[in-house]
Amino acid sequence: MKGLKRFGLPFAAIIFFLSGCYQDEIEFIPSGTNADIQNFFSAIQTLEDNVLFNVNDGTVIVTDDNSLLHIGPKIFVDANGNLVENSDVRFEYLLIKDKGVLIMYNKPTISDGRLLESGGVFHFEAWNADGTERYYLAPGASIQVQSTSDNPIEGMQLFYGEELSDGEYNWDFIEPESPDWAVPINEWIFGDSTNMFIDGFGYDFLIDSLTWINCDIFNDISDDLKTMACVELPEQYTNQNTVVFAVFTDINSVVALQGDPNLKMFCEPYSQMPIGYDVTFVSISALGNDEYYFGMKNAVLEENHQEIIFPESKTLQEILDILGMF
Repeated sequence: MKGLKRFGLPFAAIIFFLSGCYQDEIEFIPSGTNADIQNFFSAIQTLEDNVLFNVNDGTVIVTDDNSLLHIGPKIFVDANGNLVENSDVRFEYLLIKDKGVLIMYNKPTISDGRLLESGGVFHFEAWNADGTERYYLAPGASIQVQSTSDNPIEGMQLFYGEELSDGEYNWDFIEPESPDWAVPINEWIFGDSTNMFIDGFGYDFLIDSLTWINCDIFNDISDDLKTMACVELPEQYTNQNTVVFAVFTDINSVVALQGDPNLKMFCEPYSQMPIGYDVTFVSISALGNDEYYFGMKNAVLEENHQEIIFPESKTLQEILDILGMF
């Protein structure tokens, strides 16, 4: 995983006593206003890049991994639907290829309860030059994405991200409007005005909305090979201050486990975990002012799988270093 920024934060520790039971409700609110897992995400979600260009000209963005974003001229509108002309646009983008960054941005790979294998997650936004007015793609306009991949998988499809009312994150399948909106595997050569040429190989597709986009394929296995998986943590760790993920070893998939108030555990809510797969269960907690805890457990998924994790105090940078291993 490239580009993780280093934090010069002090190492902090909390000494606590473990007890054998949870509070009656998993929505436990710890003392202290900063005991909130959103503080963790706010501190680390800093990997976006941006490019400034004239909207009349368009541009081609070459990313750090030599993926290409082809942005044509005059394809943006403002919030009132007026075409943006004769001005600069600041285009913000983020490409996520690694499971550790999927965790950093809290983007598990699930679509309507079904497990996805990701070929890349992308986030795009467009603004005026000073970032005060957001722009959108004009009706009928699109951006071509050529995303490099060493081992592309046939049959990938596109999904748009959506926040659900219960706080979960879902990828909504985009029904292709035509063959042009499929996700083929292609090779390409790009040359710029400086005679620099870039060879590429991977996924080549169009997007018609500036949002979170996932290039995925369903990991379809029979129902009799799927199971629930749960993780138990000490009572201090709740869905107010903690997130838990299952990170798959052999596929590019990450599943979020949700706090279950009846079981007093974090569980995969859809019983979609494939039996026999290697995973690493990861817990991340924010318990106070710059006080973070991290737990990890490797496992092979079994029927009705359960694990117990005892998190340890970590700095933000130590957590980022561990996530960089996925």
